[in-house]
Amino acid sequence: MASCGNHDDCESGLCWNQHCTVSCTTSATCGTEVCVEHKCTPLEKVGCAAQADCAALANPRPCQAPICAGNHCAWQDLPGQTCQAGLCAGICAASACKVAPTACNDGDACTTDTCQPTSGCSHASLAEGSACTPGDPCIAVAHCHAGSCTGTPVACDDGNVCTADVCDNSTGGCIHTASLAGCSDGKVCTIDACKDQTCSYVPETCSSFAGAVCSEPGGCACSSHGAVAIPTATLTVCAPDYPEWGVRPADPATLLVDNGDGTVTDTQSKRMWTQSLLLGDMTYGAPPHALCTQLKLAGYGDWRLPTLAELGTLYGYSLANAQATGLSTVFVWPSKAVGQLVAGQLVKGTATPWFVDFQGRSSPGPAPLAFAAACVRQLNSPNPLGDTGRFAIAGDGTVQDKVLGLTWQRAATAVVTSTYAVLSNCQSLALAGGGWRAPTVQELASLLDRQATGLLIDMAVFGPEVASAYWSATSYPTGQLWRVRFDTGVIENGDPALGADPKYTDVPTSLRCVR
Repeated sequence: MASCGNHDDCESGLCWNQHCTVSCTTSATCGTEVCVEHKCTPLEKVGCAAQADCAALANPRPCQAPICAGNHCAWQDLPGQTCQAGLCAGICAASACKVAPTACNDGDACTTDTCQPTSGCSHASLAEGSACTPGDPCIAVAHCHAGSCTGTPVACDDGNVCTADVCDNSTGGCIHTASLAGCSDGKVCTIDACKDQTCSYVPETCSSFAGAVCSEPGGCACSSHGAVAIPTATLTVCAPDYPEWGVRPADPATLLVDNGDGTVTDTQSKRMWTQSLLLGDMTYGAPPHALCTQLKLAGYGDWRLPTLAELGTLYGYSLANAQATGLSTVFVWPSKAVGQLVAGQLVKGTATPWFVDFQGRSSPGPAPLAFAAACVRQLNSPNPLGDTGRFAIAGDGTVQDKVLGLTWQRAATAVVTSTYAVLSNCQSLALAGGGWRAPTVQELASLLDRQATGLLIDMAVFGPEVASAYWSATSYPTGQLWRVRFDTGVIENGDPALGADPKYTDVPTSLRCVR
């Protein structure tokens, strides 16, 4: 409005602060001015002493704010502030509310999005083949096709087989990282390498797996049949699960030497044992192997758990000693009452280790909460040829055992049901010149092949089987006999006339003679 000196100068008949004005109750009726003392007044005519004096004024302008400049209020622009431009979302620019560029964005790169303050949003489709901007920065040149923005990916292949090439989804730039994927030959028995854009393949030597060879597709495994992979502190070794040491005497104590340093040496098997048995507790969840692999004793750190065959060398199966156990008295049991020793191998197809109780009975689980461990280390191998070619089939119905120096009856006898029959049937056998006897439990257990499928015996040598279990001539301290289960691998005691010990599931039990 115009300047004035008195009311007569103003068409409205109201002159205030040298400015023609009109009466008001709110700033909404004052256009771009503000309502002060019920009179519409230009903001710059309003005096102020502090910022609050101007901020308290009703503001009719969405893109400006009143501030105190000197001693008068003034407008300050608010660029970038959101506002409402009619029906459109707006943004402040040059003191005014403009339609925002993204006010009507429908997320479709193949439409042109516009907004009119009076009519709102509209979306016009781009012509087929029009250039478009995809939302993915890893898409290079893109065009609209059938209403969609499609294009070709950013080419990141640098031609180097030694790198993995990918596009960064945040920037659209290429990233090249060292990778062997381009050199993989898909084999477990080669070590893949890449250098100077060239692939190389080094044969796997199984250096951390003593006695193993690598074969496809399984990888490193024990080369000798009858060997079991058991870890030590530094590497995995292939420990024999067959009696490579030969025939054991009835009382193994005659072969055990107390070294006076907490260890015991077996002069036949060439094993060194911990004299004090260690206490294990499954409730803590620690791997049983750690009992031995973490042990430092007598200057040695290569201790491990034994195989079942190695563990069996400690037992005099028909002896009842002062400890009421078949285990030699040279060993010291833990103070806590435990009844089983743990072996280093697992029951086939499970995660449960084998256990042997204090009298020599083996069990495939379940694992007891508390058990003992006899740690062992191998000094050397009494039979470096291993288990391969151990048996030779003769043409007279017999099998030669090259490791134990025994001759076995190839086809087992029928089921026997008395102790007398166990002890006498072999003596009367006339096969190949006679001279037969019932085997000891150690001799019979030596035929176990716990890696076999089905019955745990070399079926190519001793098949067909007539029974799943066989009696030995070794007597149990209570007068029963020991037998070996070739269906489960269990060694247990029982009475031939009554079947097995009632706590075991019975199976028909036969006899295989030896000489």
